[in-house]
Amino acid sequence: MRIAVFLIGLALSNPVQAVTPNPAIEEGDDSLRAQALAFNNITGEKAITSKIRELLKDKPALRKLLAEAVSMAKEKEDPPFNYTGAWILARTAHVLGDYDSGETFYKICIERAAKLESSEKTSAVFDGLIDLYVRAKKYDAALYVCQKLFDMSEKDEELQKAQAAILDKMIEILCRQKKFEKAMEMTEDLIKKINKNRGSPLLFELRKADIFREWGKPTESIAAYKRAQDLIEDADIENKEELVDRYVKYPLTSVYIDAGQPEKAITLLDELVKAHPFSKDDKPGLRRRSATYYNDLGYILADNDRRLDEAEKLVRKALEIERELRAEDKAAGNVGEEDEPDNPAFVDSLAWVYFKQKKFAEARDLMVDVVKSESAQHVEIYDHLGQIYAGMGNKEEAIKTWQKALTLDNVSPRDEANKEAIKKRIETLK
Repeated sequence: MRIAVFLIGLALSNPVQAVTPNPAIEEGDDSLRAQALAFNNITGEKAITSKIRELLKDKPALRKLLAEAVSMAKEKEDPPFNYTGAWILARTAHVLGDYDSGETFYKICIERAAKLESSEKTSAVFDGLIDLYVRAKKYDAALYVCQKLFDMSEKDEELQKAQAAILDKMIEILCRQKKFEKAMEMTEDLIKKINKNRGSPLLFELRKADIFREWGKPTESIAAYKRAQDLIEDADIENKEELVDRYVKYPLTSVYIDAGQPEKAITLLDELVKAHPFSKDDKPGLRRRSATYYNDLGYILADNDRRLDEAEKLVRKALEIERELRAEDKAAGNVGEEDEPDNPAFVDSLAWVYFKQKKFAEARDLMVDVVKSESAQHVEIYDHLGQIYAGMGNKEEAIKTWQKALTLDNVSPRDEANKEAIKKRIETLK
């Protein structure tokens, strides 16, 4: 299996370095080591997932465990973890944001997957490692792994089906680096050289639309989405309307907002809500999308001071759908207690509706809880809380909250513009 040779080479290009054990072992280290080694004996996807969720419930304890496990990995040339043990440690470190530890254990997984010659495990390891590098903003490392994997896939039949996904990930990473011209050049080249293994022209037409949006070119993005819609409608496939709704109409709503055309976004979302009303008979994926359509329509209506009573009902409907889906997941054992009680983005939408209705206290009470969530650390959410405080006349908290917003990473094309607006609000309030 050619991929096995590559996997080992990748791991050895930056191996886990052995170190001399520390003789001053703290009390409790032996139990931590025993706990880490016990991961090797866990079998079954459900058991592995449950263990990862269990570990993430106590993050301080998990940090200590990971530190000890890293020491164990570095003490010997051959770390004492099999694929499963290393995978559990890699995933928990990844989710925790301990990227150095995550990298250590993913590389152990690479060696173990090579010896097992498992395509499924190989794919999982690479997906995890690439995502870890992206989250850690090590974009060149992520591209390196993508490129090496793609090079191998050209000669390995088992990996050729993943070529489109690999190339799409590379284009996405280039956009993260703001190398838009290179990303577009690569996409155009792929459309010309397309084959059955690399994917369909539709995939890359959609990626072009995304690139233009990230690039700040909404007009070109809209045109690309329209071309993608034509490809879908001309194809001999089922569920054309659902595909257009999901991959063209919905993303177009964000582009229209970027282009300063909220009415067009509202029109599309009105269509999506009518086309996909919540039904218990729908598959979970479609129900989740329905919740998103309800939420986004409610939020955009409120943001543009339109139909505020209806906006509130729409967002509440979105929250209701999410809660029902979450209850189903918990009943199936797929969601841990550590998961969010409510989708922070949806709660932010409801708070924004309250703000527009001048129910400042209700809006504040919701948002104070929202920003406690790790998944809510976004510029727009903190901007909303700042505006709520300002609306209440609490200048000190408003400025403090906006200053926090300015420290957060940009995750959408609108964030930089939002930050400029926040700076002006701070100056005005001072």
